[in-house]
Amino acid sequence: MDNQQILDKMLSGFMDFIPEKLLYNQYAPEQIKESLRENAVQPLVRDEMESVSDASGIPENGGNDGQKEPVSNEEAPPFKYDEPDHHIGLVGEKENDSYILDNSSNDEELTKKSAAKSPLSEIRIPIGAISGSNQTLYWEFGNPQLANRHLSITGRSGQGKTYFIQCLLWELAKHGISSIVIDYTDGYKKSQLEEEFKAKLGANLEQFIVLAKKFPINPFKRNQKILDEDIVILEDDSDVAERIKNVIGSIYPSLGIQQLNAIYQAVMRGMSRYDEKMNLQLLRELLEEDGSNPAKTAVSQMNLLIDKNPFDYEKNFDWSFLEKEKGKVFIIQLTGYSPDVQKMITEFVLWDLWYYKLQHGNKNLPFPVVLDEAQRLDFGNDAPSSKILVEGRKFGWSGWFSTQFLKGGFSSDAISRLQNAAVKVYFAPMENEISTIAENLTQNNAERKEWESKLKNLRKGQCIFYGPVRDRNGKLLPPRPYLVDIYPLEER
Repeated sequence: MDNQQILDKMLSGFMDFIPEKLLYNQYAPEQIKESLRENAVQPLVRDEMESVSDASGIPENGGNDGQKEPVSNEEAPPFKYDEPDHHIGLVGEKENDSYILDNSSNDEELTKKSAAKSPLSEIRIPIGAISGSNQTLYWEFGNPQLANRHLSITGRSGQGKTYFIQCLLWELAKHGISSIVIDYTDGYKKSQLEEEFKAKLGANLEQFIVLAKKFPINPFKRNQKILDEDIVILEDDSDVAERIKNVIGSIYPSLGIQQLNAIYQAVMRGMSRYDEKMNLQLLRELLEEDGSNPAKTAVSQMNLLIDKNPFDYEKNFDWSFLEKEKGKVFIIQLTGYSPDVQKMITEFVLWDLWYYKLQHGNKNLPFPVVLDEAQRLDFGNDAPSSKILVEGRKFGWSGWFSTQFLKGGFSSDAISRLQNAAVKVYFAPMENEISTIAENLTQNNAERKEWESKLKNLRKGQCIFYGPVRDRNGKLLPPRPYLVDIYPLEER
């Protein structure tokens, strides 16, 4: 390995050196004015800045009231906000690539009564400190250059995925962006949420317990199909029948073509006979009326879904409240139902949301939806989760798909669609997934071994962030991995 290769390694953070503290990065003679030459012993004196407070009220510039201060050579603990200078540039890759990260923050002063409303393009979500430094790494959530706002989160149980999601939800709430969590894992019951998270959100944390109230959507409703910006038609009976058949087929993969066709035909008859008064109970009656063996088999599988009757067919849920009530976290709580019923509710809620956003969505109105244990969802070609990942960006969707594992939980097509997420966050993975993840992080064989080692040694509260970051010129750099110590809720 020659000197240049060693230098490149040092600058990219693969060795134990802290890149931004290397003299190579700190000394920039072309930027030093002649009048300052005599003070060259303190080369990193920063420009005077206004003190900006985060949610905790701690000045972002370290509490110096805008006074100039040389950067210390002492390494700051990664989770502390009281000392680090958040404006130190980090050099990554090679010098001629100018990979200088922009570490400035746009957080406005926040209160519980009034959420900040930053311009979307300025919204940056702090993830944590790049390991071994005090350099803050951001999810460039509002950057118009970002391919999409989807997020893929992977890691085995107990490594901090749910905690991390709460941190991100709070950061968005501070900027007046509302979010939805569809909870079919019990992980977002109020009793399971962090006390700090609940205290910060206060009345902006709302929970809808479906078992207690029934969810006000009608799976048999004819939605509007947008053919072009000024051409809208109503779904016909076959569209509704196909959707019902696909959802039930994803819940019960053992149902064959004949059973699914019996369901399709029963829905067609029901829509013709009852129109939008059609419901699951009537579907059972129509299948029993059919009397064929495939229809009987379908009914025997679906009885539990129908008996639970989780929908209020007479009402339509008004999703617009999420755009009107800024900074809300709305949890659709499915506790108390069996996994099959939870999946049915989730799929139909996602369909209802999908059609709502087709009419009212906008790429400049972000709409984060959290889906934990994503391996339980349907990722077929016509499923809402696939549509969110492939087409959702232009309607404002920000799908957050969290899972413990990829291998064995998803088809190859589903994994391919999840790779559409512009940002991927890896917590300590299953042992059998380490090499696959490392291959996704880098194509360089030597670097791959290093990332395999980092994946094996991830601690709770650490993650590997893979995505684009912003340089000092506002340009998004190509995606690459970063080892990050996540900032805790109490410091946000």
